[in-house]
Amino acid sequence: KDPDGVLGGEYPEDQVGVMGFSKGGFAAAIAMALEPRIPAAWLDSAPFHRLRGSIESTVAMYAGPFVASILSPAVFWSAQYFSENKVDNYDPIKLLSQQCPKQRALMISQSSLDNVVPIYESQDATTILSGMPNCYDVHTYTPPEYCNGATHHQEMWEFPDNTQSELCLFWSSAFKQDEALCQLKSQPRFQIWSPEADLPPGSPGLI
Repeated sequence: KDPDGVLGGEYPEDQVGVMGFSKGGFAAAIAMALEPRIPAAWLDSAPFHRLRGSIESTVAMYAGPFVASILSPAVFWSAQYFSENKVDNYDPIKLLSQQCPKQRALMISQSSLDNVVPIYESQDATTILSGMPNCYDVHTYTPPEYCNGATHHQEMWEFPDNTQSELCLFWSSAFKQDEALCQLKSQPRFQIWSPEADLPPGSPGLI
């Protein structure tokens, strides 16, 4: 409704989407599931497996999967205890799979090299939700992000031109708008590296 006029006036419901990065992507997924009027969402590097999954993957990163299988339940129990059971109350994939008010656009974006949130979490979400074509029009964007050693939602820094194009294509399609309104051809170009060919020095797998 924009009661304070900060967005230039009221927008139709079918022209307002949600977008989130990392934990914000997790929150945006839940918001889309709980609010059927949201027509589209861009979920970037979201920890779909919730806090428990984040604990397991973090411990495994430093101590290996065997130690993680032993320590993670205790760490998660501690989080539940001290939060008074206020963690992991919502499962975004489960919630989204149970909601189908109409077909809605969904972008699942994550670095294929992400070492903070395992890529299989986005792959699980993609597999489940793309199997519901009457409910979700699922798109994916998974560039090999590696920016000065960081691999978690770095696409806007490492591949700004590609990301700008993906944003334009997705939201134009979701809102049924002409892609020409993005004026991509007149925008300055900033990108140095290419996800298809040239990657920065130090990128994993780079020979």
